[in-house]
Parts: sequence; C-alpha cells; structure tokens
Amino acid sequence: MRKIGKMLPVLLLFIFLSLPNIVFANEDTRRVFDYADLLTEEEEEKLNELCLEKEDALETELYILTTLDTEGKKTVNYVDDFGDNHAFGYDKEYGNYMILCIDMQNRIVWLSTSGKAEEYFTEARIDTLLDNLYPALKAERYYDTCYSYLQSGEEYLSEEPSYTGSDPGNYPETMFEYDEEEKPFYKYWYVRLLIATVAGAIVVSIMSYRASSRITVNARTYSNNMRINQHTDAFIRRTTSSRRIETNTSSSGGSSSGGGGHHTSSGGHSHGGGGRSF
Repeated sequence: MRKIGKMLPVLLLFIFLSLPNIVFANEDTRRVFDYADLLTEEEEEKLNELCLEKEDALETELYILTTLDTEGKKTVNYVDDFGDNHAFGYDKEYGNYMILCIDMQNRIVWLSTSGKAEEYFTEARIDTLLDNLYPALKAERYYDTCYSYLQSGEEYLSEEPSYTGSDPGNYPETMFEYDEEEKPFYKYWYVRLLIATVAGAIVVSIMSYRASSRITVNARTYSNNMRINQHTDAFIRRTTSSRRIETNTSSSGGSSSGGGGHHTSSGGHSHGGGGRSF
C-alpha cells in the first residue's frame, strides 16, 4: 500500500500532463461544426467518422459547417475565414481541405476549397455537387445533404479533372492541359463561311439570270427626248467579326448560381468554391 501511495502522485502528474494532448487530439479530429444545430449528435458522429475515413485516401481534409450567424460577412468570406482561422490542411497548415457550409442566416449553401480541392473542383464539378445535394437540402434533410457532399467529394478528389472538348479559356487559373475535341470539317467557321459564300453566289447568279431574262423595258424603249440614267449597285464584300464576352469574377464575393473561380481570402490565402441560394 505504501508503494501505491508513493506512486499515486506520479501517476496523477502523468495524467495531468497528458490532458492537453488528449484535448488537442480530440479537437484535431473534429470535422463537423454544427453551430446551427441541424444535425443530431448521432448524425454528427457518423459524418465526422466518414470525413476521417476518407481523408487519407484523398489526401484532403473534409469539413462540414453550419451557421446561424456569419458575423456580418458574406457567406464566401465567412467560410474562407473559418478555414484560415483554423489553419486547416491535410498536408500542412492552409493546405488541402474543403468545407461545405450551410448558411441558415442567408439561406446559402457554399463550398470552399483549398489546395488540391481547389485544383480538382472545377466550375462544372462544383455545380454537379450542388445539384446532387440540393433536393435533400430543400427538403431539410440535412444529414442526407452532408452525406451527398462527402460522396461527391470522394468521387471528384479521386480523379484529376478532364477538359476534353472544353474551352481552356473557361478555366484560366486551372493548371491542367486541355485536349481539344477533333471537330468534323464542316463545323469549322471558315469552312462554313466558304460554303455559305458559294451557295450565296449560286443563288444570286440564278436570280440575276432570271431577272435579266424577264426585262422588256430599257433605255432604248423610250424616245430620244427622254434621258434615263442607269444605276447599278455592286455587292463588294461582307465582313463578320465575333468576340467572346468575358465574365467577371469577384475576388472577395461569390455567385449565387455556382462558381469555381479562384480568389484570395482576407487572410491572404487562395481559395476556390461556389454556392447557391436555397
């Protein structure tokens, strides 16, 4: 008993020194921040486990955030700042991670991406992710909404995006090569212009021939006392110019109909993302 009594203070000291590490470990594995209380405790635990299970294979941390108060910020800024303030990142601080935020104050769902997630989640992929979860969100099935987000996240983070047949100009800040889809010869604009010109010339020639064959009155038909001036309009050329209309992407705001654009947060870190109202 004396030996146990002597060892007890040492044991208590060891437990006390271990407490900070235990608390830190629990906080470090937290992936669900349900400040709007949309999920039950059981649902939070299940989603938290799913996030942790998928992260190693994806090399990206997955987070879920709900809120009733964005602290006077736009949803995009609130979510980006939340990630910056916690220094999220699988590989390093401010590294690979993504956050799905359900903003109940402004009725906006927003996806914020960083690192690998920022590169892999193009505009099209973000739109598809939002399309997939939107029915459940509108029906207030918040667990299903978050589960759909994790399923789409796993799918898209597992495969590098492909841009076959897309216009590279749509993704000016995405660092990938684009494979242009080979078009049939008749789809090129200059081939179409040539065909249209030839067809137009044939039609004009036919019309001119028919018109000239029907002319029965000319300057000679009338007496010499009358003077008729002959005037001819000649078609020289037609020039058609086209330009692409660029869309502006705000560096601090977001779009209510989906996004994918890259921007810098107030903390100076690069993010991608997009969202929509619900």
